[in-house]
Order: sequence, then structure tokens, then C-alpha cells
Amino acid sequence: MKLKDEFNTLVIAGSWNHAIINPDWISKFILPNTELKVEIPLNVNGSFRISTDELRIFSIDGKLNFAILKHEESIYKKIGDLGIAIAEHLIHTPVIGFGINYIFECAGNEEIDDLMLVKDSGKISENGFSIVNTTIRRELKIGEKLINLGIVKGKDTYTIDFNYHNKINSLVEFKDKFESDNMIDFKNESIDILKGLYNMVME
Repeated sequence: MKLKDEFNTLVIAGSWNHAIINPDWISKFILPNTELKVEIPLNVNGSFRISTDELRIFSIDGKLNFAILKHEESIYKKIGDLGIAIAEHLIHTPVIGFGINYIFECAGNEEIDDLMLVKDSGKISENGFSIVNTTIRRELKIGEKLINLGIVKGKDTYTIDFNYHNKINSLVEFKDKFESDNMIDFKNESIDILKGLYNMVME
């Protein structure tokens, strides 16, 4: 299995001022001395999409998103640092939660297919239907940690997404609950979970 090329690995949900997430502000306060690529928003509920070669920052529909473009541990930690930096600069922004996300892709094989087999699959085929995809969603809890696990079976591939969900009432609480190292620790934990549950290993 491998990590998907691009996905929003840190998302902070709240009432973000999209006008602030602009190239001048990001360049001055968040990513100084960094060459930025800027995309104009097509959605009226979104900000500019501001990218480096490693990551992308944008807000849309009440969510501040940090997308990872290169899967190196230093970049995951950098995204965590940027999340904290924005929280410090915009500390009064109303927020309701944040999620740390990882999306994996892998080719199907007999062992994985058997583990993911839904009992009604045979009946569906017998009645003349073909299954385009199957989605399984589970909410897992270990200690105080809540993990939303989603598995989508396509024709020949699986997409598996992890969402480590946290409710918060302020960005002060975000800073209390979140650490940059979480981005690396939870990624490694997700890999360990997939190995333990489904015998999946990274390429």
C-alpha cells in the first residue's frame, strides 16, 4: 500500500475569514521567504489556494485545510507547525473541531478481499447486479482517542482513510490538544493498524 499523492492531512473546522488566507498574509506571517504558487478561488466560499512544492493551504466552507504534496516526515511536522502558527495569529477565530487525516491506496488481493467480503455480495450478484464499489465505515475508540476509519473497495483497488477527530471550542484548546509531532505519530499508528488488522504493508 502507499499514501495517496495528495490529501488534506490537517483540517480545522470553524468560521474562517477566507479573505485573510491570501498570498500577502501567508507570505508575511506564515511562510516568509518562500516561493508560493497561488490559485484564484472558483468557489465564493473559499480562499486562494496557496502552495509550495511540499504543501498547500486553503480554506473552504468553514474548513482550513493543509494538504500534503510530499510524504516526508519533516513536511508533516512542518504542516503541524503552520497550523499552530495560524492558530496563534488568528486566535479569536471560532472553531468546533480539527481532524488529522491519512489516505492510503492499495491493490486488491485474495487475502484482503476475503477480509472485506460483505455477506450479501453473493446475493447481489445472483440477482443480476454488479458491485461498482463497497464502502465500510467504522468509528474506533482507544482510550480517549476517536478514529473514523473508512474503506472503499473499487474494482481492483482499496482506498482507506483515517480521520483522528477532536472536538474543540477555541484555538486555545487546539493548541492545548495538538502537537506537531502528532502528524508523524498518528501516521505511523495508522500504518501499524493496517498491518495488524489487514496485514497491509507500505511499499
